[in-house]
Amino acid sequence: MKLNSDRNKILENREAGRLYNHLNDLEREGKLILSESELYFDFPLYKDDDDKLVISPLMLVSPLYGIIIFYLSSCSDREAESVLVNDDISLENIYSQIYSRLLKQKNLRKNKRELKISVEAAIYAPYLERDASFNIDTEIISSKASVERYISNLEGECEFEFDVYSEAASTIEGGKGLIRPKPRILEGFGDHSKVALVSKLESAIARFDSDQLGSCVNEITGIERIRGLAGSGKTVVLAMKVAVTHLRNRDKKILYTFSTKALYQHVKRLITRFYRQFDDVDPDFENSIHIMHAWGGNNASGVYYNACRDNSAPFLNFGEAQRASPKNPFSYACHKLMSDYSIQPTYDFVFVDEAQDFDSNFLRLCLLLAHNENMVFGLDVFQNIFQTASPTTQDILGEERVLSLDKFLNKCYRTPCATLVCAHAIGLGVYRNQVQVIKSPEDWRNLGYSIDDETNNNFRSGQEISVCRTEKTSPSLYDEPKENLIITQHHEDVYLECAWVADRINHDIHEQGLNASDILIICADDKNFKRYYNVLASYLLNKEIDINNVNADKYNISDFSIDNKVTYSTIHKAKGNESYSVYVVGCEVLYYYPNVKNRNLLFTAMTRTKGWLAMTGVGETAIKLFDEIGDALSHAPYLRFNYPSGEMIHQIEVDLNKFSTSEKSNDFEKMIEEYGAEGLKAMIREHEAKKVKK
Repeated sequence: MKLNSDRNKILENREAGRLYNHLNDLEREGKLILSESELYFDFPLYKDDDDKLVISPLMLVSPLYGIIIFYLSSCSDREAESVLVNDDISLENIYSQIYSRLLKQKNLRKNKRELKISVEAAIYAPYLERDASFNIDTEIISSKASVERYISNLEGECEFEFDVYSEAASTIEGGKGLIRPKPRILEGFGDHSKVALVSKLESAIARFDSDQLGSCVNEITGIERIRGLAGSGKTVVLAMKVAVTHLRNRDKKILYTFSTKALYQHVKRLITRFYRQFDDVDPDFENSIHIMHAWGGNNASGVYYNACRDNSAPFLNFGEAQRASPKNPFSYACHKLMSDYSIQPTYDFVFVDEAQDFDSNFLRLCLLLAHNENMVFGLDVFQNIFQTASPTTQDILGEERVLSLDKFLNKCYRTPCATLVCAHAIGLGVYRNQVQVIKSPEDWRNLGYSIDDETNNNFRSGQEISVCRTEKTSPSLYDEPKENLIITQHHEDVYLECAWVADRINHDIHEQGLNASDILIICADDKNFKRYYNVLASYLLNKEIDINNVNADKYNISDFSIDNKVTYSTIHKAKGNESYSVYVVGCEVLYYYPNVKNRNLLFTAMTRTKGWLAMTGVGETAIKLFDEIGDALSHAPYLRFNYPSGEMIHQIEVDLNKFSTSEKSNDFEKMIEEYGAEGLKAMIREHEAKKVKK
């Protein structure tokens, strides 16, 4: 039986914990068949016609027994007559809300009034000792034996296909808000065309997994952390959690913040979709839910800017903060604000997405802004553009505090398996010069990998390591040939590179059936971003293909993707976004000096794809990068390497510390002291390559 809630939360409730243990015992004893069943606690929740919140206490959804709603009663024999009548009224309201929501789904309707799946309800009252009849029609169960009898009698009462069960579960948990497929033109394209594969992906019944749902349905009572890979659904979980929190607390103030400005519309749309699964009106973005960037300024709200304003503190813009702290201007600004002023809580709940891109000072500021420290932060365990190590729990909370919820999402629903494995190989550098190290088997398992030697809890110096991703943790396009998923192509100059990309995009649209908005071009070369745009836009215009330059939106609050337009972006602005077909141009600039920062940037670019990835570059350096990608692809879905020696790990950690406190800079005088002559020469080559593309 799969629990779609936090186990600790359900056990804290005496009645729920007791019934949960009964169900587990009955499954273990073979008296009930619950292996494919799912249990929901304190969920779903809906607003009724009187705008009152209606919450299902405990619900079992089973392909064998149907849907069973359990009302949890704490009544004793002495008060049973009066209490059970009220319990039954409450249960009737819950039942009608759930039944009516299911009846709205055409795939679940047998006719106007009946469902294809049975929906039953019972009152679980474990403290009743006498067997008496009460003035209610609902069945009352109070013991393990009565639970078994009640559920067993429902077997086969209403036969239905497994898709009906999945559709019902998706409706109950709000999965309909996960994806809204575009209309696709399939006629004229083969079964193995990109549009056919995309249509198949989008037509699958949208479901949360148990880790995702267990992260977002509980009430927030302190500080929570949600970690996961790129594409594991952290933003989706946070958006769902905002929707559920807003539903429970319509008048409470909620803050949602992030690092990538281009996420704004995506996050707002997700919250709205999820909220509408449980209420018939839109969420209140005017008074209750505030979505804003971390910094802000005079022209746009931001967490730091608003905190300065609300606490009558001077606001430091980027230039002022950078003069005071060239390496960490935002961290400095947040630290100075907290040091000089007593920050007052402004929000009832604070959500921080992309927490890996912030250091502890901003996260501490967010904690101060949250009443009762009700803060949820989501972070990527691998991807990090500005630093190599995100703050530890102790950095943020201090030694004396603990997390009220700590979830790890290890399934990747975005990037296909082979591509993700290659991206990890490039990010770590395991097939060339390793720049990062994953130190334990447990850490690899948290990333969704299985390990050949499961009995080994530690790695040894020089040990041959073999880890593997399976369809369980990377289900998307798992059976698609890996050579179809990743293409690399080097060119003699930028014009040939852009011409090739334009031809491939034209092929994607006219021969493979993709919409232009399914396609993303990421420019890895910030220095030549405009040049690439001008050349690509010209070539695409000749093919009557429009392009949307994300960088042209100064405030980054427009949609990242626009219908019938190819998206063009930097790596940083592509963070948190995704497309089915991704082209990364100018890759070689990140390989002149393949340090941890540049490898992380390559990892970020590679993991934007939901389907197909093409990486292009100019010259010999591009060939070297593509050779490394080829080596990684040949081993996928495995990563095979020797665990580094203690001396090498020490050097990696030294290098990580260097780059965690530095930013891209043209100040080579400081770099001489930090990186030495050889390191400087490599950086000069990178710098020159960015200035002039040969």
